[in-house]
Amino acid sequence: MDLSKLSLRPHYSSGDVELLSDLWIPLLSNSVLYKRGVGYFRSNYLSSAVNGLIKFIEHKGEAMMVCGIEFTKEDIESIANGYMQREKIIEERLLISINDCKSLRDKSSLKILAWMVKNGNLDIKIAVRKDHGSGIFHPKFGLCYDEKGNIVTFEGSANETGGGLLSNRESVSIDTSWNKDPWALERINAIEKDFDRLWNNKDNEYDVIEFPEAAKQLILKIAPSEMPKKEPLMALSTLTEDKSINKIILLRDYQKKAVKAWLSAGGIGMFEMATGSGKTYTAISCVRELEETLNSKGLCVVVTCPYTHLVKQWQKSLNHMGYSSVFAFGDSAEWRKKVENILLDLNDGVTNRVIIVTTHDTFSSDYFIWMIKQIRKPMLLIADEVHAVGSEVRSQGLLENYQYRIGLSATPKRYFDEEGTNFLYSYFGKAVIEFTLADAIDEGHLVPYLYHPLYITLNDKEIEDYKKLTRKIAIEWSKTNDGLKKNDLLNLFQIQRQRIIVNAEGKLPKLKEILIPLIDRLDHCLIYCSDVQLNQVQSLLNKMGIIHQKITFREDVESRQNYLEKFEKGIYKVIVAINVLDEGLDIPSIKMAVMLASTGNPKQYIQRRGRILRPYPSKDNAELYDILVLSPINLDVDDGFLSVEKKIIMKELKRHEEMARTALNSEQALKSVESIKRKYSIEISK
Repeated sequence: MDLSKLSLRPHYSSGDVELLSDLWIPLLSNSVLYKRGVGYFRSNYLSSAVNGLIKFIEHKGEAMMVCGIEFTKEDIESIANGYMQREKIIEERLLISINDCKSLRDKSSLKILAWMVKNGNLDIKIAVRKDHGSGIFHPKFGLCYDEKGNIVTFEGSANETGGGLLSNRESVSIDTSWNKDPWALERINAIEKDFDRLWNNKDNEYDVIEFPEAAKQLILKIAPSEMPKKEPLMALSTLTEDKSINKIILLRDYQKKAVKAWLSAGGIGMFEMATGSGKTYTAISCVRELEETLNSKGLCVVVTCPYTHLVKQWQKSLNHMGYSSVFAFGDSAEWRKKVENILLDLNDGVTNRVIIVTTHDTFSSDYFIWMIKQIRKPMLLIADEVHAVGSEVRSQGLLENYQYRIGLSATPKRYFDEEGTNFLYSYFGKAVIEFTLADAIDEGHLVPYLYHPLYITLNDKEIEDYKKLTRKIAIEWSKTNDGLKKNDLLNLFQIQRQRIIVNAEGKLPKLKEILIPLIDRLDHCLIYCSDVQLNQVQSLLNKMGIIHQKITFREDVESRQNYLEKFEKGIYKVIVAINVLDEGLDIPSIKMAVMLASTGNPKQYIQRRGRILRPYPSKDNAELYDILVLSPINLDVDDGFLSVEKKIIMKELKRHEEMARTALNSEQALKSVESIKRKYSIEISK
């Protein structure tokens, strides 16, 4: 263990040498003390130099790190205006960084760092500007000491993370204490003083504080019992081959069975899979299997989905599996010529595969239908959220030209549309897999959840308006042969009455009641509300000092994605949404949801529940608050119509009962439902 025995250069560049094997591993392997100043806290600092770290730890090495923290503009304003203490924001930023590990490599890196903290091999402090300005702590320097007192200092852009070393152009300059060069010794002395001044919080520009306790406890919770010896992915030498990494998607057993069953059914079938259980990758895997079956005869794949943001999400997933694709939606001038040309290449045998990703509206348009009819190669249709293509207009795109078909949905049945549902099953075939939400939770692919069914009543004015509309509905109902043939007035009155329920004033106080005890730990919360409630909810959140953002259909895709990224990072504590997040969008960081407004459509609440239960680092479970407005019992109408009212309540309670059965707190949640059933003297069929 002698740093002076190493063959060190005065300057290193990743273009000339292998920084990891030629510098970091040898330095750490021969050091007993390591001091480091870096711009940001990252879980993967040090962790790629695993071999060097193992020897460093064996030598009872001690690492000391001073890391910067980046404040957002909102953070700086909150501190300046006294809305939030600086230490609280630092803690939140660190928690976000720790929770931000998504890949196996990042999780492995975090475990190595956590083990070192737990076992006293690493101490971390945080540097922040005294003036709370937007500038950050950005020096990149370090010192290595061996047991003989030899010192190596370095300054430069290089860091010890695998991603930085293998993908960026990095460089670092070295000074050694045994060189006896007076300039080198002066630089070493200056760097030592800089670090010690920071570590002891005596710097004029920065405050250096202890690592926040909440963040430290989260790290300690992650720490393994034994030092991880290697990363779980692959050799470092393969990390630069991005395309090969993207193709490594390991299917779960039920996904493999789905692919096999689909092929056995002749390449036609429904995938009835819970939201978050991997429908997308299962369907993409069918593309590869189908190509092998067709033996390179050529294949056109059309993926259609309900929204434009899902088009981009599909393209990203296809890229992960090694497939390129082309968009076909929006302004036709931007995509028509491109798609026409690649389809000509497919027909002529110039290319063997074309994947087109589009929206349901474009998919069912006259031009797109004409274009598909020109293709002379085998075709596969993948319909995401397949229930949405069963309408009279969209179903026109379901051509017989698609010899192979996959319908994807957690809920393929169309609400109040038996004819459309039957058509979808006749076209896409029966379900080749049924993987329920309970299955996904049991197998650990979705997180378990706590369910809180909550009940409120209408106020006096709302009750009176509800009764007036109910009497009008009863009169119109009697004219239509027990409602079998509805008229326009009946529909209008029913819509008006439903609005009273959806926008009931009692929902806002109930929301406040939910949020008050959670405000100190409120994190990654989603509130579903109606258009009318949107401003009211935002006003309440503003008064409570909760940073939030609304997301509706009115925002463009880019803005919406920007908001969701900030939500994931913890900048926004709450997202307030109107339906737009119901289908397909992947926001696994959601930990809590409040349903202020919802329809009786099973598709909606199944989608919403699945959206909330997607796994995410440090997300052990999720919480769902579901508010139901109870309609008045005494409506002053005949008994026949009261039975209809009871059926409406039964439908809502059936949703609550189903949600409660698979919850962690099912016994408690079911008791709440049972109390309402007794009040209305109703039973719910299983």
